Amino acid sequence: MENNTAGFQVFAVQPKRIESGKTHAFLAQSDLINGSVQVIAGGGENNLHAHTGQDEIWFVLEGEARFYTERDHEVATLQRHEGVLVPRGAPYWFESVGSEPLVILRFGAKAPNVDDRRIDYTAPSETIRNLLASLPREQG
Repeated sequence: MENNTAGFQVFAVQPKRIESGKTHAFLAQSDLINGSVQVIAGGGENNLHAHTGQDEIWFVLEGEARFYTERDHEVATLQRHEGVLVPRGAPYWFESVGSEPLVILRFGAKAPNVDDRRIDYTAPSETIRNLLASLPREQG
């Protein structure tokens, strides 16, 4: 049997340690799924938004994250090794709420035949605008 490795993408999570702000590192991407890791220190800058064509799984590696939906209604507070699935179209935002920087994995799965757009319900900060400008379209 032939050993065919075409299409495989091997990655490692190597979060950059920061004192403040937010960083993002791309891990892997196909036409259906994408993954990244974010490090957020000092609360983080995120705005209420939704993805029309992607379900997302967020998984905490270090720190603590609090996820919200509309009207700042709390969805969950996640500790290390806990996660949440955010369904496509659901407005959300999150922040780091622990005493150490948040290291969080994000995996997004694109729904076939659905226009995938990011909808901002509140204005993104300059940090978020810069982050979005650096991402492949599928991850915005």
